[in-house]
Amino acid sequence: MFHLPVKQAHSIISEIIGSGNAYGFEVLVASLEENYEVAKSMTADERQDVFEQLNKNKPGMVSDMSLLGVGSVSKYTSWVGSLRAFSTEEAFIKNLNDLIENRISDPREAFGLYDILIKKNYSEKVSSSALRKYNFFIATYQESYPKNRIAELVSSGNW
Repeated sequence: MFHLPVKQAHSIISEIIGSGNAYGFEVLVASLEENYEVAKSMTADERQDVFEQLNKNKPGMVSDMSLLGVGSVSKYTSWVGSLRAFSTEEAFIKNLNDLIENRISDPREAFGLYDILIKKNYSEKVSSSALRKYNFFIATYQESYPKNRIAELVSSGNW
């Protein structure tokens, strides 16, 4: 979506987020996660505004708790990556701590954090209480749904 320099990226991103179009939002966060140049092209105020808009639009999981799909995990992973793109390192870590400790409403969300926490080593940067809570979410979900193949794949590192 944003693989070329784009004028008025801030207004385009705001319009997509404000539209309520779930597919458009999913494509947007996947694009922003991979393209840090978009954030770099904005002013600090614009980056902060986009960060706040993205942060307020945490993706949900499908309604049946026993289901954890590749799409849900991928969408959540992209959302977290897009937050990182529009934040300073310090602010991102603070937000990640808050997300894990206070804002996760569904244990399946923890699987969407695997990439950032484990593969990108943010487990060493978040607070010990956030890491404990993350591990609790993963373990509790796996105990409750031991035959969920996606949960097994993500938590085993084969994701």
